[in-house]
Parts: sequence; C-alpha cells; structure tokens
Amino acid sequence: SLFEAIIRKDVNFFDNFRTGDILSRLGSDTQVVQDGLTTNVSMFIKALAVVAGTIAILFTYNWKLALIIVAVISPQIFFSRLTAGYLNAFSVKYQKAKGDMSNIGTEAISNVRTVKAFAEEEMSTLRFAKANQDLFEYGRSKGYFWAFFFLSYKFLAAGGDTAIIYIISLVYTRYELTIGEVTAIMLYVRTLMNNSGSITNNIQAVAKVFGSSYQIAVLIVSPNQVVHEGTKIVEDSTASEGNVKIDDVQFHYPSKENVTVLKN
Repeated sequence: SLFEAIIRKDVNFFDNFRTGDILSRLGSDTQVVQDGLTTNVSMFIKALAVVAGTIAILFTYNWKLALIIVAVISPQIFFSRLTAGYLNAFSVKYQKAKGDMSNIGTEAISNVRTVKAFAEEEMSTLRFAKANQDLFEYGRSKGYFWAFFFLSYKFLAAGGDTAIIYIISLVYTRYELTIGEVTAIMLYVRTLMNNSGSITNNIQAVAKVFGSSYQIAVLIVSPNQVVHEGTKIVEDSTASEGNVKIDDVQFHYPSKENVTVLKN
C-alpha cells in the first residue's frame, strides 16, 4: 500500500518530501485515482470499444463509405489524444501546486507556537497566499485550455456530421445504398459520434488520473539511500560479554552532505 511504502522510507526521503506533499498524495491524489478508476476510466474504455465495434460494422455495409467516415472522424480522435497529453501535464502541475499549498498550511498550523513566538504570522500568510495564487493560475490555465479544446472539438464534430451526411446522400443518389441501409448507417454514425463525444468528456478525468498516479508512483518507487532493513542474524545466540571500540567515525545525513554529524 501507499502508506506502507511511505512509512518504510528512510529519513532522507522525509527531508526531500515535505509533510504537506505526502499528505496531499495520501488524501487528494488517491481520491482522484479512486473516483477516476471507478467511473471515468471505465466509461472511457467502454466508449473506445463501442467506437471500434461501430467502425467494424460500417465496413460490412460499404467499405469505401466506411473509410471516408473514419477519415472524417480521425481528426477528432487525434485531436483528443493530443489534448490528453497537455491535460496530463496541467494535472501534474495542478496537483503539485495543491500539495505545496497544503504543505505550507500544515507546517504553519502544526507549528503555530513557533510561528507566534517569532511573529511569523504575516510571512506565513503571504507564503500561503502565493501558493494559493499559483494554484489558481494553474487551474485557470487548465480551464482556458479545456474551453478551447471543447469549442474546437464541437466545431470538428459539426463539420464531420455535415460531411458524412453529404457523402451518404451522394452514395444514395447513385443507388449504391437502399433507404434501409442509409437509415442503419446514419444510426451507426450517430452512435459513433456520441461515443466520440463520451471519449472527449472523460478524457480530462483520465488525464487527472494519470497525473495523480504519477505523483503517487514517485513516492512509492523513490529508493532508500540508507539501508535500514537487514537480513543477517547472529548465528551464535549465546550471550557473551566484551567491549566494542568504535574509532574514526565519519557520518552525515544523505540529504545534508555538507553538515558532518560525526567527525573522527
């Protein structure tokens, strides 16, 4: 589990990762992953499966028409895939900024006596306000990007609908399709477009899941620089007495190499 992986880290790990970041990963990020995996990711996969199945059925009616329909909707799918990468990057930065803000608040409140002893109320407030503003800026940028993506996708979808209807009408006037086949193809095309829209609606949530999963994975896979779990045991368990002499010991913490704790 995530908590077990964190609690088994060495002290160097806790020097490099602040308390607020760790608590944000345990609370906020795990909740994002849980919500996304239970709903959004499943809907995303379902929509992809329906799109693939619908395209296969369209090929059974008229392969040339099916190729044209696939060519028309391909820019929408490619645009969605390209956007997912940018949304993932936004999500990683947003979650990191949220962790930084949580860390500042946690440190100030948990050490409130120290804050008041050194009259650091104003400085702590300014630090928290700056972190909050950074979080707001990331959220606003993500909102602007999502609005641009949604508008562009709707434009592509409307253009795709118009082009597909026009192409089907041309094929029908050449008596290559019956009215029943036209009706069936139109229904399949509508199913195709609806599920393409479902992919678009869930792509932001999927990107958030990937962003939060990345932050969680960083905590889990970070290696220990200090080995604190051994496997060697004393073969002779009988009690013995003696003296242990330790001489010329040099020691510093891995995260503070310039600070020597023990010297000679």
